[in-house]
Amino acid sequence: MAAEKKQAAEEGPETYWKEFVTPDGVHYYHNSMTGKTTWEKPDALKGPDEMDRGGEWVWIDDEVDGFVPARVVSRGHNGSVLLERENGQQEQVPPKKAATLIPLFWRQLRRPERDLVMLDEMNKPLIIHNLKKRFEDNEIYTNVGTILISVNPYKRLPLYTPSVIETYRRRGMRKLPPHVFEVADSAYTHLMEHQKSQSIVISGESGAGKTEATKQALQYFAEIAGSENNVEQKILLANPILESFGNAKTVRNNNSSRFGKYVEIYFDPRGSICGARSTNYLLEKSRVVLQNEGERNFHIFYELCCGANAQQQQQYRLAGPEYFHYTNQTPSDIDGQDDVEEFATLEDAMHMLQFTDVEKDSVFRIIAGLLHLGNITFRDTGDRQCEIEQKDDSLRNAAELLQVRPGDLQTAITARTMRMRGQEDIRVTLSAGEAVDLRDALAKFVYEKLFDWLVERINKSIGQGSGGARNPRTIGILDIFGFEIFKTNSFEQLCINYANERLQFLFNEHIFRKEKAEYEAEHIDVSDFAYEDNRPTLDLIEKAPNGILVALDHECRNPDATDRNVHDKLVALHGNGGSAASDQFVYNRDTMGANQFAIKHYAGEVIYECNGFVNTNTEGFSADVIRAVRTSRVSFFQELFADVDVDRLVKDNPHQRITMAGAFRSQLIDLMQ
Repeated sequence: MAAEKKQAAEEGPETYWKEFVTPDGVHYYHNSMTGKTTWEKPDALKGPDEMDRGGEWVWIDDEVDGFVPARVVSRGHNGSVLLERENGQQEQVPPKKAATLIPLFWRQLRRPERDLVMLDEMNKPLIIHNLKKRFEDNEIYTNVGTILISVNPYKRLPLYTPSVIETYRRRGMRKLPPHVFEVADSAYTHLMEHQKSQSIVISGESGAGKTEATKQALQYFAEIAGSENNVEQKILLANPILESFGNAKTVRNNNSSRFGKYVEIYFDPRGSICGARSTNYLLEKSRVVLQNEGERNFHIFYELCCGANAQQQQQYRLAGPEYFHYTNQTPSDIDGQDDVEEFATLEDAMHMLQFTDVEKDSVFRIIAGLLHLGNITFRDTGDRQCEIEQKDDSLRNAAELLQVRPGDLQTAITARTMRMRGQEDIRVTLSAGEAVDLRDALAKFVYEKLFDWLVERINKSIGQGSGGARNPRTIGILDIFGFEIFKTNSFEQLCINYANERLQFLFNEHIFRKEKAEYEAEHIDVSDFAYEDNRPTLDLIEKAPNGILVALDHECRNPDATDRNVHDKLVALHGNGGSAASDQFVYNRDTMGANQFAIKHYAGEVIYECNGFVNTNTEGFSADVIRAVRTSRVSFFQELFADVDVDRLVKDNPHQRITMAGAFRSQLIDLMQ
């Protein structure tokens, strides 16, 4: 016995280390001789690749991986640093950049953390490395305290099966791996325990997987809460309809939501789902008439063309997507998506949500009518005069499907009535280019009204049950469009990125400002605590009197407003800096185009093209096109346009007109409240 103790002492305690795993799957280490327990892997158990590498190491920027390790070879007297990457490539880093290099300690990389709060140090390279390592193991979810980070795997993973739902449903006090089900379960538990409504905010860049996360959260609520009248199934049935009419293929995502939505799920006192209501925000209606390279129009246009039965094909005078201007600008196929199958799913969902045959016919009639409307072409016949080219039956088909007189439709899109106070109306003819703009404005307007109607029709079908009482108990899910940086960024991208700036500000408010205030109230020193405040960027976009959207609205009051005038005004207001807000505005005459400017967003600098700002903001309407469709013999049209105030939509009343910028700002303010 004495000999054994002597041998152990000579060998040292390192030979007594053993590895164990907690029920949550976390590795830890225990030394049976010393009784010491640690999360860090002892040197005695490390392989050669796990030992600390010699020398000084830092993180360096990399175009592919974001950051990669680099060894410090030497330091210059002027502060410069010579670095060598793991592949042997050397790089001389100038003094200014060298001062910002982040140290790398290899021991920090050995165990990817489920919760980034547990990292030895919270810095960008270490966060990205942790997310990457977990992603490589198909662990797409990672926590930051109560916040869930999700990385889109772009493939199917067995993460949402009934058994997984059951695991999180019965988790109790167990600590399970990060998951969207965990977030949903926490919201439901807090709702029931504290009798207080909850909200889940889902945000991220385009293609990050927000729509899928929303669907999985809804699926979880449907499974764990249920209802007595299957209303939870109606909530899920809304998805195929909203995706057909509100989603499209983009360069980043085959099923990108081109609108924002806030879904409120109502619960009765027992915790069962009793209803729901959706509110939609900023449908990207410009997509109806124009798609960028590699993208598609909204799914419904292709689904109707490809999936309609023989009777519908004849009734709506359909052809393949390649026949119509609004669907043939880019290739129409999507890998892994069957438009015929999706159309069948759409029809089933409409049937289950009790859409009448008349309603379904009216919806499909409008979609087909817009397809034929887009095929109407024009040719100039004189100075600011044009006529419709009679090369096919597009005008007649569009008019008959929309149930308006062909002559009225032709007149409405080739001329405009100008109303002058105290004078008779003046009929002004349009050039071919102006007629195309008016045709497209009509198509975008009708589609937007149809989408609004669909959302309200779904709300009506689902209902709110007892949740519509004075003090409803709800869980709200905000699925807002992601931050976008494209090759060409238009007015829609400005609005989308503005919404994301608002969300970031809300995030800062709740996670940083209020948390910091609580620490200060407890007399805890947080002087070193810093975060990037995006209030100046918000002021640049929205604050009166010089905010970009405010200035745009003011300029659009001028009947002769042009995109160039808007650009020049913005440059004059903000181009020279001078304030925190203006410092977020970027304009370089030497490197930017004539109508370009940039904004320093929290997610990066974005260059915007002013081309189309005025037309998009004011819709480019004349009262004639609205009045023409209002004469439709289809009663559905009367319902669709019942609340439309023509005088506030058209250019004839610029000082009273509702603009896209003004409407969106109001929506965002209501949402954040």
